[in-house]
Amino acid sequence: METLSIGFDTIESQEEFIVILRDRYEEATSGTETESRCPVNLKSVELRGRPRAEGLVENIRGILGEVNVFWPSQ
Repeated sequence: METLSIGFDTIESQEEFIVILRDRYEEATSGTETESRCPVNLKSVELRGRPRAEGLVENIRGILGEVNVFWPSQ
């Protein structure tokens, strides 16, 4: 299990992150990925920066499942 910490400067960068997660995790779970490309199971995702896109946390959880996704207190 791994923890990912990622900072965002724009809403667009958050949207790009969602695309990357979908490409990496949804394809891997569909059975089309080889074992060597299988992604690491994430335990938590720390999101940093502003602005905060509406629904970002929910989108990440929809892709990764039961993962702790949070914005740390500032």
